[in-house]
Amino acid sequence: MKKMKTVRTSEISGRALAWAVALVQGRALREPVYATNDDVKDLPIPFTLYEVTHVLRNDVLVSTHVQPVTVERYGILQHVRATAPSITFRGADGRRSLGSVSMFFLTEEEAQLDAQLQMKGGLKGFDPENDWRQTGDLIDEVGIMFQSSGHLEVLAYTRMRGTSGPTAIGASHRQAALRLVVMLKFGKEIEVPAELLG
Repeated sequence: MKKMKTVRTSEISGRALAWAVALVQGRALREPVYATNDDVKDLPIPFTLYEVTHVLRNDVLVSTHVQPVTVERYGILQHVRATAPSITFRGADGRRSLGSVSMFFLTEEEAQLDAQLQMKGGLKGFDPENDWRQTGDLIDEVGIMFQSSGHLEVLAYTRMRGTSGPTAIGASHRQAALRLVVMLKFGKEIEVPAELLG
């Protein structure tokens, strides 16, 4: 387990701020781990793996679902001269198929993480403090307003509550807005992985 450290939301920046915003947005905070042959080679048949199914409308992903699959066979199909292990599995819808262990997840938790990654995104390439494309929609969604705070700082506040409500200060509009988003969700302090600080 990663070592966590409590930091003030008014001081958070860089990778720690991106991580905290990702947490607010429900992004996957790590990559999911697919099942491997080593994971399943000693499991008694039948065993369960998990898959993520996708629902698309007009080529746009609208939802994901985690479903169990029952593995009915595991091994090398020598009669077809296969050289690697494969599985025969039955999906939640009753379909019976041939495939590879690496198409699935060993636990429901890992499958849920993949579904989260597909729907909300992850941390890879996520740098909202330096990318307006990643911050702009969030500013609109939360209804964040700005005013100069002096000393080259920017004050961020919500449109609904004004400056009498929660506020955050940052060196830039993005930093102030992101600190405010984190503060609105977690308050004045948040625990972040210590490795992201400094």
